[in-house]
Amino acid sequence: MQKTTFPFEIIINDDCSTDGTTEIVKEYADKYPDLIIPIFHEENQYQKGVRGIYAKFVYPKVRGKYIALCEGDDYWIDPLKLQKQVDFLESHLDYGLIHSYFHYVDENGEIIPPPTRFYRELQGRIFDGYIWDYYLINSGFILTCTTMFRSTLYHLNEKTFLDHGLFMMIARQSKIYCLREITAAYRRNPAGAMCTASAYYSNLCQRAILYQLHYFLDGAPSNIYYKNNKLVAYRINMAYTYSLIKSHKVLPKEDRIILIDIARKNFYLLLKVPFCLARIVAKKMLKS
Repeated sequence: MQKTTFPFEIIINDDCSTDGTTEIVKEYADKYPDLIIPIFHEENQYQKGVRGIYAKFVYPKVRGKYIALCEGDDYWIDPLKLQKQVDFLESHLDYGLIHSYFHYVDENGEIIPPPTRFYRELQGRIFDGYIWDYYLINSGFILTCTTMFRSTLYHLNEKTFLDHGLFMMIARQSKIYCLREITAAYRRNPAGAMCTASAYYSNLCQRAILYQLHYFLDGAPSNIYYKNNKLVAYRINMAYTYSLIKSHKVLPKEDRIILIDIARKNFYLLLKVPFCLARIVAKKMLKS
């Protein structure tokens, strides 16, 4: 349904579907070989324990200037979504990613209200511009199926841990913008992975934050805005303290080594931990 003034390619990763999807993808790829790039697997990669499907299989095949993501259970509802986002990024070179508002739908495609408190508060956390440090401690408001970003800002050598880490990687290098229009539908399925394994995904988000701190403090590509900025430093301190609190519960051994390495190279972070702990405790007491 997308109407554009520019050509685009559709990269479809089919992870051994059992519902007839594979045959449909093959049919369309044969019919539109210049438009559709299919990726098929002999074995289901997710069941084999492979994570980071985009990074491992999809992104290496990207040839376009921009990337827009749409996972299988979500869908776009604005035929000008791609055009609006490309127009914005073409005229705002200091922005690396644009996302938008969206509808929540159930498994039948019916529009529903935000299903939990987290989702009810989502729109109120949206912030434009340089958001990387803000996103460290106020994350989750960029929704995958609404996004478009510059392909040059994606680095295959960085661990991203879900789209959460991907968006933080891009925000670390450029501004982020939210289009205040509904362009997509986000499906909330009670039997879906994001509902049935919420603790698992929450742990991955925490790992994404930790690795973002590691990359930034270790000199990975980052916007100059985040250097020598007191507010940024405060939010980094808070994010690092959260990582310390959660380390014994959710971080595997390899990540605990990263946590120690950050402290060894940036000792001032440890000096700020008591202050940040006091702030965290005070906030919890106020909420209760």
